[in-house]
Amino acid sequence: MTDKQAKNLCTACGEGEGKNKVAYSDELLICEDCLDLGKNFLSEQNQLELEETKVKAEKFGMEKVVEEVSKLPKPAELVQKLDEYVIGPAEAKRMLSVAIYQHQKRVILNNYGFGSGAKKSNLLLIGPTGTGKTFLAETIALLTDLPIHIEDATTLTEAGYVGDSVEDMIQGLVDKCGGDIALAESKGIVFIDEIDKLRKRGDSASLNRDPAGDGVQSALLKLSEGTEVRISTTGGKKQSGNPTNIVNTSNILFIASGAFEGIEELVKGESQSGTKAGFIIDKEATEKEKSKPKVVLAKHVIDYGMKPEFVGRFSTIVNLEPLSMDVMKAIITDSKKSMFTSHQLLAKADGIALTISDDAVEAIANDAFEKKIGARGLDGTINKVLSDFSFESPSEQCEEFEITKELVEKKLKAE
Repeated sequence: MTDKQAKNLCTACGEGEGKNKVAYSDELLICEDCLDLGKNFLSEQNQLELEETKVKAEKFGMEKVVEEVSKLPKPAELVQKLDEYVIGPAEAKRMLSVAIYQHQKRVILNNYGFGSGAKKSNLLLIGPTGTGKTFLAETIALLTDLPIHIEDATTLTEAGYVGDSVEDMIQGLVDKCGGDIALAESKGIVFIDEIDKLRKRGDSASLNRDPAGDGVQSALLKLSEGTEVRISTTGGKKQSGNPTNIVNTSNILFIASGAFEGIEELVKGESQSGTKAGFIIDKEATEKEKSKPKVVLAKHVIDYGMKPEFVGRFSTIVNLEPLSMDVMKAIITDSKKSMFTSHQLLAKADGIALTISDDAVEAIANDAFEKKIGARGLDGTINKVLSDFSFESPSEQCEEFEITKELVEKKLKAE
């Protein structure tokens, strides 16, 4: 082989004839085939390195997630804390604690880039007036240090009408966060009370708009699922022409609640429609059916007048049963935020030791139970019972005072 022929050979494969050469220097010749092989090899190596880097980053990120999640109060711990403040709805406390725990985990996952794989689940609390729906949400938000904005659905109207629009709720949440949009977007909770008042006004189509009912439901669809909302930079309602900020609601947890008065008839009617017809009645089966708790399901909420799309956005339904007499009595005296404890503290500020007898507790609880006014009515009853004491005791030399059954009955008869 001549020197000229040797110089035309590929440095890598040693072949030359019929090959197109690519010269990198005077001393190096690479044919196109070897060049392609080299490119493919380097590309594969780069891809492997990228994959390894990604795996390492994900592993490191997940380790940080696990570390931060381990510091969160677990659902069982949240229930234990709630039990100190809220008497009653055990199942509701369990479900709400799980939802809040999952919400906090989603916040942490989002911080490390894993958010797209963890979808949020908004809640719908259903129960009679006075069963503690709002108090539950307020307390658990306080215990977990999560910002919460509470809105009454009866004040909401569809955008463009007089009243508060659904977007104003986001403004309220940001205001609760001291204007910190990032905090509102990542940890915020919006609680919408009286949501049942947004039910459709009828099954038939109407030419009249329903801006305070069906229209608000429609407006809540995107907001609760996740969208970008413009709010005022200065707080308060958004004004035309004023500068605005954008808030993304994708990670904001929405909790709706309502009494849904009359919905139990839909549940009862469905169970009765499933009863077998005939002359022979299985009494034991009938009694078992009656004893079963009447659970409100998504289909009942839709039949009640809420849009299927709306119910789909609030897919976790939490049922709260009416308060029993035992629960009523416990609410008066047993929790850290009991009705009586508050009055006792106010009396103590006047140097008076205020006590209440067991039969007085029974009488107050029985009155609220019979009137079906729930826990909210208990405080009003105690205020009536203590009306004379609250007026006269600060001016008198009184060191102690007991609320008795006789006093309670006397005040209730005077209504």
